[in-house]
Amino acid sequence: MTERIFRSVVTAVLITLLCSLVIIAGVFNEYYTDMQSERLRVECRIASVGIKNMGVDYLDGIRGEDFRVCLYDTAGYLIYDTGAEYGIDERMLSDIWTENSSESSAYLSFTEKVFFYAQRVSETQLLVVSASQPTMPVMIMGMIQPLLFVLLIAAILCTVFANSISKKIVDPLNELDLDNPLENEVYKELKPLMRRIDSLSRQIDQQMSELKRKNDEFTMITSNMSEAIILLNEREVVVSMNPSGYRLFGLSEDCTGRMFITIDRNREIREAVRIAFETGHSDVFREINDRFYQFDISRISHDGKIAGAVILAVDVTEQALAQKARREFTANVSHELKSPLQSIMGSAELIEKGIVKEEDMPRFIGHIRTESARLLSLIEDIMRLSQLDEQTDMQREEVNIYEVAEETVCLLEDVASARKVNLELEGDECVIPGVRRLVSEIIYNLCENAIKYNVEGGKVFIGITEGMDNVTLSVRDTGIGIDKKHHSRIFERFYRVDKSHSKQTGGTGLGLSIVKHAALYHNAKINIDSEPGKGTVIEVVFPK
Repeated sequence: MTERIFRSVVTAVLITLLCSLVIIAGVFNEYYTDMQSERLRVECRIASVGIKNMGVDYLDGIRGEDFRVCLYDTAGYLIYDTGAEYGIDERMLSDIWTENSSESSAYLSFTEKVFFYAQRVSETQLLVVSASQPTMPVMIMGMIQPLLFVLLIAAILCTVFANSISKKIVDPLNELDLDNPLENEVYKELKPLMRRIDSLSRQIDQQMSELKRKNDEFTMITSNMSEAIILLNEREVVVSMNPSGYRLFGLSEDCTGRMFITIDRNREIREAVRIAFETGHSDVFREINDRFYQFDISRISHDGKIAGAVILAVDVTEQALAQKARREFTANVSHELKSPLQSIMGSAELIEKGIVKEEDMPRFIGHIRTESARLLSLIEDIMRLSQLDEQTDMQREEVNIYEVAEETVCLLEDVASARKVNLELEGDECVIPGVRRLVSEIIYNLCENAIKYNVEGGKVFIGITEGMDNVTLSVRDTGIGIDKKHHSRIFERFYRVDKSHSKQTGGTGLGLSIVKHAALYHNAKINIDSEPGKGTVIEVVFPK
């Protein structure tokens, strides 16, 4: 703005100065022409009087002046001439004879102009006085040096004053307080503008405040979401991403403004984004860092144009694992049920056909009873697990864990004796709120496993200790132990560390899974410490 004001002022001043010089030159030329015409009239009158009084000889006295004098007769013949290279217009002579006097001018060349004045001296004589003067362009050229000097001085002064004026105009504008427009006292012409700015400023502040509030709400909501949200514009550039998105893609810095392809190069995701832009929606299932995510991608449109897309990534690991576990459970249940049923059907078929000898009949019948009991136990365990999975409400009461442990030791004494394993119970009577049957199953299954996978002459120690906020049940054995790679899986349904050994020891393979779900029902934690050949320690920590 300062430059425009400066240029405008300088241009206006220079144009005004040039116009003034042209006008002055014109006025001066007109004045000089009038002076020349008046002088010729005076000279012509004086010469006319001199000729009347002294005759033509009078003209000899004025020869050499800077004007020319000519005397003509009625026929137009030159009687006397002081000498010059230019002549007079014949039409002027005819006009003079009729009007007694006349004056005119003519251009000899671009640089010289001639003025004439004529008067009748007598009835037979005509006097013409003429003089030349430079034309206006020549006069201006003669004044070019002083004019250039004047223009230079004027340009310098104009530059200084224009710079000063532009600063005086612009500086107050630069110092305007736009945060408080109505408090400015600069130019009264700016008051309507300041009022308008103040109104717009308040409107913008309200809109910004509302926008900030909505943005804060959006940020707060998305920041606390476990799902990852990624917003893309129409060029697939990341516009926004919540913290879950950063964690999902392993980002440690702001990725706003980056192409989504630079963040995740997975072909399936890229194809899903492309389909979403074309059709409006797409989804894809993907595994990232041993977890499973469902990507739901939706196109965003505004005024009929594609504005971008939103990617919602939901962690479905638990559902995926549950489905996997359900499939494995179905397969394992089918297998576990099929084995005893086939054994029962085989024995029954042999008996039915009379193939079994009379002395072998008790053995076959015993085999059928044993497999039936195994099948019944398996069904009962499956039903119990189903109840625990469904979180069925059970009657709670004050359960004395020490009493339940004593009952379990009594139930398992015969089994332990048969395997030459010694059971030892130690601790104090501790009471927790819970379901007595589930607590009993936890202790029974842990102790039964400790007996089954123990060595001959081994020991099983059952300890119950009470802390400030919890009660800890620990079952420690001196058995074969479990490798660490199996620790995270031994509580899965039908999982067996050593399948060949499990066939010898029997069992449904659901004991530790029941322990896990019963512990979860009581909000208890399970800890395991075991190494091959060094025994196993399993702790169940019940909150009071």
